[in-house]
Amino acid sequence: NSDDSTTQGEVSDLQYYLQQKGYFSSQITGQYRKITEEAVKYYQKDNNIKTTGTVYKDTAEKIQESCFLK
Repeated sequence: NSDDSTTQGEVSDLQYYLQQKGYFSSQITGQYRKITEEAVKYYQKDNNIKTTGTVYKDTAEKIQESCFLK
């Protein structure tokens, strides 16, 4: 499991993004645990990305694209 100390704050950023998109309703903790993994899976499923629960290239690119298309 990852957290902000090993990702330079990216877990909190991911949780915030997922929260804004309606996939993550918990408190932002900066810890990549089961609830964040489940939110990522729902996001992946809705965006036709292989549902792994892990943010690899395809998921990261979709998030980045979404941020630029506000």
